[in-house]
Amino acid sequence: MDGYDAAFLDDDHRFHVGYLTEERADLEATEALGLLELGGPSRVIDAGCGDGRLSVRLAALGHEVVAIDVDPAQVDRARAAAERRGVALDLRVADLRREVVDPPADGALLWFTTFGFLADEDNLAVLSNLRRGLRTGARLVVDTLDPSVVAAEVGADPRPVAVEVDGFVQEDRRSFDADRRRLVVERTVRGPGVETRRVLRLWLPSRQEWSSVLASVGFVLDEVVEPADDAWAIRVVALAAPT
Repeated sequence: MDGYDAAFLDDDHRFHVGYLTEERADLEATEALGLLELGGPSRVIDAGCGDGRLSVRLAALGHEVVAIDVDPAQVDRARAAAERRGVALDLRVADLRREVVDPPADGALLWFTTFGFLADEDNLAVLSNLRRGLRTGARLVVDTLDPSVVAAEVGADPRPVAVEVDGFVQEDRRSFDADRRRLVVERTVRGPGVETRRVLRLWLPSRQEWSSVLASVGFVLDEVVEPADDAWAIRVVALAAPT
């Protein structure tokens, strides 16, 4: 991936399980559906679906969900979640830089800061392929971070952030690369007999830049929404433009 680390590892899953509760997933699924503005049961792409926490909720409401993730382990988790819920998902282990959904869908989600960890051209390829997999007028919702807030808060408090779960400690050293518009996270995980290190680089266009980024791949920026419960987060909502 050209030196960019976009993998969601078992370590990441371990440290997110306590945070990503069932109650939070219910709230986020409701929010995501509101932003998609679907008129009824629809065909929806959950791009970077992870463990399927949103996919299964959308499917339970009658939507046809194409759930895509590059990680087979995450797709297995999504499959197990669908079986527990008694719903059907169109599950795909696929690279979003290459996968194009056909027939076109009525909406797409890039949720839980899934988008932006690749090289610039690959990030654009993801958006371009999602446009090719959507009908004209369909909405794309990107759950991401506000670079102005991130830069200010990381600059004001650059201390490492540590989280401990079941004897494992994840330590993140964060900085903001203003020239490349990226949040850089140097992540170390220590546990019984193991220590891993990696660097994550999350591309965070400004609100003004989002308009041109989306236009370059066939979308029109519709709105940028600030969720009330997360000062760092923004939801970028775009419409698939006529081709």
